[in-house]
Amino acid sequence: MNICFFIRDLKIEGVQVVTIRLAEEIAKHGHHVTILTVTDEHELTVASSINVEFLSKQENVHGLNLKNVHHQFIAWLTEKESHSTFDAIIASHSETIKITAGLVLVLLLISITPMNILTIINLGIENTVLGRS
Repeated sequence: MNICFFIRDLKIEGVQVVTIRLAEEIAKHGHHVTILTVTDEHELTVASSINVEFLSKQENVHGLNLKNVHHQFIAWLTEKESHSTFDAIIASHSETIKITAGLVLVLLLISITPMNILTIINLGIENTVLGRS
């Protein structure tokens, strides 16, 4: 499987630590894992088997315009999907949930065929999973 975790940053905080542990465990089982962050703020170390990318060189997410980040996310995903598709995109933090939720609305509005639609599932208040249907 090809899995992307989409989180705010790689600061030393709970969601980030749990995400890295989960990503590393999934990678140990032979899956390709990418951690995409909104900002380039990295305090945590990630195993070399995990691909780490960011959307903005700005270090503080609170100063970012989420509309611009949404466009950056769509461009990033479009470029990635031209090479291979993600089986799942897992988003945490309110910022990344808003960005991925916007993507689902765009896909529904342009009437993508059922095989290519990303479905959205809420895993509690702070988590969203996008997966292929």
